[in-house]
Amino acid sequence: MKQSAEDLSNLHHASPYVVSNPLLQACIGDVSSFHTYSNGSNSTLGFKSSKRTEGYLILCCLLQDALKVYRYYYMPDRAFSKLHLYSKGLDIKTKILELHRDLDPSVWDDAIIELRQLYEHVQSQLLNYAYPYQHITLKRKIIYQNISTGYARNLVEWYFAYQAVGAQSIPLNMDTLNSYLSLSTPDNIYPALITLKQDIAITDILYCHDLIAGCSDSHAYPFSITEVGEWVVINRSRTGLVHMPLANILLADTEQLERELGIDIAKIQASAEKIIAKHKPVIFQSFDL
Repeated sequence: MKQSAEDLSNLHHASPYVVSNPLLQACIGDVSSFHTYSNGSNSTLGFKSSKRTEGYLILCCLLQDALKVYRYYYMPDRAFSKLHLYSKGLDIKTKILELHRDLDPSVWDDAIIELRQLYEHVQSQLLNYAYPYQHITLKRKIIYQNISTGYARNLVEWYFAYQAVGAQSIPLNMDTLNSYLSLSTPDNIYPALITLKQDIAITDILYCHDLIAGCSDSHAYPFSITEVGEWVVINRSRTGLVHMPLANILLADTEQLERELGIDIAKIQASAEKIIAKHKPVIFQSFDL
């Protein structure tokens, strides 16, 4: 018997939640005119753009207070611990400091309340439309950007190394919030060499495209603060550690992987034990920004 819902296309009949708090709107999507910064920019970038944004960092902080989702202080989300490695890390830090300097504390408190209300609304709708299932099958695309150090390249190396020693899963460090797609989302919209296919507990769904309207009546025009088919999933692990079954990792053919990622799969398999020994998915993080 199937244990997870795979098709919730009927969700478009559900009632979406309208986000009214301007800070929460900015953190989830991309909102102009929320705040004007000293460099003249009036754009606050949110999770819709990237995890390497001020919006994603603030959203994680709001999530802590709204739903009591905590990481160990010395094992924070990678977006926090590696901010100093990003080319725009200093700009993000400056924007956050400026935003807090000018932000009315009541707006922050209201954002916490509304994030909790958003989650509760999404849960009530999913309880209805996904019944009797308690899980939903989603997919996550891993896009490679840097051929020598990218996460996609590392993940492929780990996959073949752990496979070579007969392991059934890979320990991975995943962020507090991760963006997934409905299974029905066409693969050509987000082409990738790696796809993670997972059964996600419905209680770990923070929001999804069909259940969040994203704008209030105060805006001059409607806009979407999520991608079409997007589901945002909460990782409740305090260390960030997730054991990913190898069977859930779907790869392109080996020739394409070797060509586009610049790897030699045979050499990876021959060096499997050395690669696994160097793989440290959970480490004590630095806080120097």
